Amino acid sequence: MAWSAHLSKRKCGFTILIFFVTGVYAFVSYLQWDISREALDANERAWLLGTAAKLEVGPDGMLVISAAFKNFGKSPAFDVRHNVGITPVHAAPEDGDALKGGSEIQLPPGGMVEKTGGPRPDVTPEQIKLILAGRAQLFVWLRIRYRDPFTPSQRTRDTLECWCYDAKLSNLVVCSGGQYHR
Repeated sequence: MAWSAHLSKRKCGFTILIFFVTGVYAFVSYLQWDISREALDANERAWLLGTAAKLEVGPDGMLVISAAFKNFGKSPAFDVRHNVGITPVHAAPEDGDALKGGSEIQLPPGGMVEKTGGPRPDVTPEQIKLILAGRAQLFVWLRIRYRDPFTPSQRTRDTLECWCYDAKLSNLVVCSGGQYHR
């Protein structure tokens, strides 16, 4: 009798050990699957990135800002919405309803939107002179929201690009701090 009780305890201990090892193995397998999924997503998804921003003063004296972006990814981007905003400080503007309405475009891999933005009547001629002389700052922000085949349907991808005007170069340059992508 003692011998069978001893075997029974050993079987119970062995079963608990197997259960624990199986749980650890399942957890490690899940982590490996998640890492593989993220790697596939990063490699195959759509990547919409700003490629250029331009600041000009039109013949009517109005500030004109344009930005371009491209899909550098391997998948098409769907429901693409974008907005160009400006701020006098290095803080992204609120897009509000700008990304909720308007047209949605699709962008294939390698596809590019050459020009977005336009005239900025909210910048006065006096402010334009200060910006061009380097006595006032101007930051240009390009926000892009989109989906791709790897995006869950309830989520969108988001890109935020920043350029600031450099009076010495008479051009917009990429802001320190880089770009934001998710």
